[in-house]
Amino acid sequence: MNDLLKTQALHYNNHGLTNPDRIESIALFSKASFLDPKEPSYMWHMAEAQLDLADMPAAITTLRKVEYLLKSSNSKLGYFNKRASHLFFQHGEILLDQFRIQEAAGMFYMAKSMGYPLQRMHLKLAVCKMCLGDIDGAIQSLYELIQCFPELADAYILRARIHRLLENPFLVNLDYLRARELVQDHSALPDLRRYILERAVFYRNKTSEQIQRKQYSSALWYCNQAIELDSKDWRTQLTRGMLLSELQDYDDALEDLQIVKANSDRGNEKEMLINQHIAAIYNKFGVLFFQRKGYEEAIRLFSTALSYSSLDRIILKNRAECFYRLKEYTLALQDFFTALEMDKSDTDCNLRISLIYGDQGLNAISKGWYFEASQTFTNAIAHNKENGDFYYERARSYYFQGEIDKAREDLIQCLDLDETNTKAQGLISILSGKPYMDGFQPMKPEKIAKQLEKLSSPEDTIARARTDGTGALAVHTLDPSDVF
Repeated sequence: MNDLLKTQALHYNNHGLTNPDRIESIALFSKASFLDPKEPSYMWHMAEAQLDLADMPAAITTLRKVEYLLKSSNSKLGYFNKRASHLFFQHGEILLDQFRIQEAAGMFYMAKSMGYPLQRMHLKLAVCKMCLGDIDGAIQSLYELIQCFPELADAYILRARIHRLLENPFLVNLDYLRARELVQDHSALPDLRRYILERAVFYRNKTSEQIQRKQYSSALWYCNQAIELDSKDWRTQLTRGMLLSELQDYDDALEDLQIVKANSDRGNEKEMLINQHIAAIYNKFGVLFFQRKGYEEAIRLFSTALSYSSLDRIILKNRAECFYRLKEYTLALQDFFTALEMDKSDTDCNLRISLIYGDQGLNAISKGWYFEASQTFTNAIAHNKENGDFYYERARSYYFQGEIDKAREDLIQCLDLDETNTKAQGLISILSGKPYMDGFQPMKPEKIAKQLEKLSSPEDTIARARTDGTGALAVHTLDPSDVF
C-alpha cells in the first residue's frame, strides 16, 4: 500500500513539474506531499512554484517545512541552505521596505542561521536594530562586521549615520574619512560631509564668542573641535596658533603658524598677520634668553623674528639691547637708529643711543683720545640734552685738548642742570690755571651709572608692549575678525 501511495505521489510530482500552469502545479505538489509526507522534494517544488507566483510568504512557510523534513531525515542541507537563505534575506528586505521591522529582523536572523554572507546580513540587522531603537546593538553589529570586513564602505557609512543620530560629529567624521578612502564617489558621502562641515562651523562660531569674552582656554577647546572636523581649514588653525600664543604655549603656537604659512591653498591672504605673530613668538623666546643673560642666542632669535617682520620697532630695540650688553656698540647703534627712524619721538630709544655714545666717549678718554671723545659726547648730547654728566665729560675732553672756553661753557651747562655736581665745580675753579697732567686719571662716571639706573630695567625695556605700555609682552590683541 505504501509503495502504491509513493508511486502515485511521484506521478503527481512529475506532472506538476511539467505543467506550465503554476497554480495547478502547486495543487499537484500538494497532493504528492499529502500522499508521501516525508519526502521533502515535493514541498520544495511547491515552494518554487509559489515563488514563481510571487507568493513569498507562502514560499517561506513551505521552505520551513522542507527544512524540518531534511533535518528529520539527516539529509545534507548545503544546497537547501544556500537557496533558502537567499530567499529569506530577500523577503526580509521586502518587509524592511514595508517598515515591518520586527518581521524583517526575523527573516534576516533565519538567513544568517543558514549561512547567508555576513557582509550584507550585518548591515540589514544593524538597520533593523536601529529602527527598533536598539542603537547599541546596531553599533555592535557594525563593529563586528567591520572587524571581519574592514574594506566594506557601506558599513562605515551606516555607522556614520548612526553616530549622526547620536549627535557625535567626531565619530561621524572618522567613519566618513574611512569610507571616502574606500569609495570616493559613494552617494551618501556628500550628505555626511555637509553635516560635518556644519558642526565645524558651529565650533568656529563658539570659538569667536569665547575670544570676544577673552575666555581663551574655552576658545582653544572649541577651536580644537573645529580643526578635528575640518583639518584643512587654515583660518581655524591660524586662530589656534594665536590662542596658543596668548596662553604662552609658544612651541605649539609656532608649529600651527608655520603650517598655516606653508599652506598652498591660502595664497597671500593674511600673510602680514601670520608673519607678525610668528615674529612676536620668536621675540618672546628672545626675551626669555635675554632674561637669562643668553644674549647671543637672544640675538639669533630676535634676528629670526625680524626676518618675518623687519619693521617691528620693539624687536629692533630688543636686539640692540643685546648688542649693547655684549658691547657691540656699532651694531647696537644701527638697530637703535633704525628703530628711531620709525618713531622720532621715542624717548627711550634716544636715551639708549646717548648711553652708548657715553660709554664710547669714556672709553676714548681712558685711552687719551680726547678729540674723538669730545665728538662722541657731542653725539650723546644730541640725543639727551638733560644729562649733565655728558657736558661734564665733554668739558674734560676739551680741557685736555686745551680748549678752555669750550670746556667752561660745558661746565656751566652741566651746573645749570645739576648745581650740586662737585666735580664740575672743582674743574671750573682751576680753568684759569695750567692743567696739571701728571697722574690725572678719569673719574668714575657715577652719575652716568645713576642715569642708567633711572631708566627702566633692560628686562622691562625688552618686554614693553607695542602700544599700551602696560609691561605685557609684545603681542597682537586677538580679534576674531582677523581670521573669521
